[in-house]
Amino acid sequence: MRIACNDKGFNLIEVLVAMVILSVGLMGTASLVIGIIRANHMSKQISMATTIAQDQMESVIQAGYEAAADGETDLSADYTGFTAMTTEVVDDTPSTNMKTVSVSVSWATGTQPVILSTILAK
Repeated sequence: MRIACNDKGFNLIEVLVAMVILSVGLMGTASLVIGIIRANHMSKQISMATTIAQDQMESVIQAGYEAAADGETDLSADYTGFTAMTTEVVDDTPSTNMKTVSVSVSWATGTQPVILSTILAK
C-alpha cells in the first residue's frame, strides 16, 4: 500500500524558524530607528544652541568693543530645554587693545555646551 505524500506546503518548524529570523531582523531595525531618532534630537539641540550663541555673539559685536561685557542669561523661560547662556569677555587677550569674547549655551540633556569665540579690536 502506498501512502500519498503532499509536500506542496510548509511544515510548522519551517514557519517557526522563518518567524524567529524575521523577529530578529525587525528588532535590529527597531533599535536602529531608535538610535537615529536620538541622534536627530541631539543634532536639533546642537543646532538650536549654535543659533542662540550666534545671535548673542552678533549682538556683542554690534554693540562694539567698549560695550562688550560679561553676562549670564537664564534661557529656560524663552527656550524649552535650554538652561543658560554665558558671555565671557577677557580684556587685552590675545594682545593689547583686543578682547576675546566667548559665548556658551548649555541645555538640560547636553553633555557639553556649545561655545563660540571671537576677538574684538579697538
